[in-house]
Order: sequence, then structure tokens, then C-alpha cells
Amino acid sequence: MFNFYQSKYMKTIVLLIGCSVLFLFSCSSEAESKGNDYAEEFCELMDDIGAMDAIEAEMSGKGKIPDEPDDDDKDKAIEFLEKLKKDVEDMSKDEQKDFIKNFVKALQDTKCGDKFYDLILDKALDEMDSDNLPDAIEELIEEIEE
Repeated sequence: MFNFYQSKYMKTIVLLIGCSVLFLFSCSSEAESKGNDYAEEFCELMDDIGAMDAIEAEMSGKGKIPDEPDDDDKDKAIEFLEKLKKDVEDMSKDEQKDFIKNFVKALQDTKCGDKFYDLILDKALDEMDSDNLPDAIEELIEEIEE
């Protein structure tokens, strides 16, 4: 089974996402707009550092996620997080909640959000040995009944 936490590279990606969400806690209409902007920027970052391609290759068995990102990728991630921190540090708690909500919603509508969901859903159906959702649901019911 695929383990998202196998490598330092994946841990860095997960840490980046986690730190982004934490900083979002630390945004009203301006917060909503910034949430949308950051979702797009985050997706671009994931593309730039090759994170989505690495995840796709690992999940499909056609490659391996590198053990550690290179220095340029780390610098890009740090630059993103520093910009994010600067933008959210003066927001109230309610503004931060709005920002987080809109960031997550907007992230789902980005090209990397679509790609991530496709990968996860394909992998989930493959692991259930099913070609379609009704069969997968039936398998889940049977597992719960056991």
C-alpha cells in the first residue's frame, strides 16, 4: 500500500501544506480573495517543484518520490510561506477562518486539486479491487458487516 510518509520529500510537502494551514489560523472579503489567490499560487508551487508529478509517479508505481527536495525547491517553499505569514499575521481570528475556508475551497478548483482528487480516487478504487463505485460501496458494506 502507498505510504505518503515514506520519504523526506513527501514529508516536506505535507509539512508545507500543514504550515500553510497553520499560518492561515495565525481573513472577510479581503480574506476570501487572498484565499483564492493563495490556492492558485500554492498549486503553481506544487507544479514548479514537481510535487504532483512525483506523487502521481509514486502512486502509479512508475517512479519514486525523491528522498529530499533540492535547495531551489526548498527556497520556493520558504518564499511562499514567508509571503503567506506576512499576509495573515495582522488578520483577526474570524478573518483567518474565512481565509482558510476559501483557501481550501479554491484549492479544490485548481488544476492540481483536480489532479490530486483523480489520483486519490483512482488509487482508492484500485485498492478496493473494483471497477466502479457501486461495487466499491458494496465491498465497504461487506467489510463493515464482518
